[in-house]
Amino acid sequence: MNTFFHNLSPNSRRGFSLIELIAVVAIIGIIVAISVAAFSSTKEGQALDKDVQNTLSLIKEARSRTLASVGDSQYGVHFEETKAVLFKGASYNPNDPDNFVHTFDSLDHVVSVNLVGGGSDLVFNRLTAEVPAYGTVTFRPFNNPSIFRVISVYQTGISTTY
Repeated sequence: MNTFFHNLSPNSRRGFSLIELIAVVAIIGIIVAISVAAFSSTKEGQALDKDVQNTLSLIKEARSRTLASVGDSQYGVHFEETKAVLFKGASYNPNDPDNFVHTFDSLDHVVSVNLVGGGSDLVFNRLTAEVPAYGTVTFRPFNNPSIFRVISVYQTGISTTY
């Protein structure tokens, strides 16, 4: 018989104590929680980036169509909480079958529109592609106000994001 195990008392031959197991489980739980939070934050940021880029593309498309006088008309973008709509004409008509609707992929964020004069429509002037109502469109998750993306639309009709 192995003399090492033979000399141990009955109490010292046991496995892990309950306190040791609880400590290990708690440490694993903390590591998993930190990993999930980091992944969730990254996922929210990617969803916002995608929606912002798609919205920025709609704004640029409306400006480009207006400058090119496609259909002898002007174009604009209408904003709502869950979507942005590229429309033809001087004002948004929700029943127009020619509207191009972009529904945001991530519906767990807030879209706030802050345009000069109020409203939720960017409409480009036909000859200059300027917008009388310019300002910002901000995308922000409901549960994480530290993550946000902003589209700035200048009076010239040019738009950027930061």
